Amino acid sequence: MSAMKTPGVYIVEKDAFPNSVVGVATAVPAAIGYTQRADDEGKSLKNVPWRITSMAEFESYFGGAPTSTFNVTQIGGPTPPATPRTPAPVTTFSVGSNNYEVKPSQNLNQRFLLYYSMLLFFQNGGGPCYVVSVGSTDTDTIDGAALMAFRIRSAQGGPRWAGGTLRGSDGHTQILRPGDIEFTARRLWTSPRTGITYPVEWRVRAGSG
Repeated sequence: MSAMKTPGVYIVEKDAFPNSVVGVATAVPAAIGYTQRADDEGKSLKNVPWRITSMAEFESYFGGAPTSTFNVTQIGGPTPPATPRTPAPVTTFSVGSNNYEVKPSQNLNQRFLLYYSMLLFFQNGGGPCYVVSVGSTDTDTIDGAALMAFRIRSAQGGPRWAGGTLRGSDGHTQILRPGDIEFTARRLWTSPRTGITYPVEWRVRAGSG
């Protein structure tokens, strides 16, 4: 509104009531996998959905990248040329007359990918999301399974779309469609200020499990 600089009659319109539609998130991503740790000032966050808004928060609660491990294997002759079916090793070296190759371990290739997934998520504009740590990348003996799941809600609060990816311990990846994944709210919280009820604990069913 322009400044009132001269005498006269001015009409100023003001809303008597707040907006009838309260903006709420309609899509909240969730990531499930293994992390370096899972704690909030000594309180365990294992198997607890925890809301974060940045990669810095992820690292403060769940730690950094998994420890990289490599396998050193003796090879009988010269290093074979790379082909589409046999990619080149990371590096090779010789000790006397013996040749060796160094490759990332299976864990580095197929497991413990949650940290890198979250890194890419935030680097590509990701926002608030929930993370569930199911174990430690440093201490747990795991089968390598991982789940990435999401659900999009309509403005009325009902489900509009759901999906994700489930990777089994054998490395097989299954693309989850709306009928393959189900989110069930186990605990609700009502805001004392707005009176709006939000789910704060979920049970997720994915695939046939």
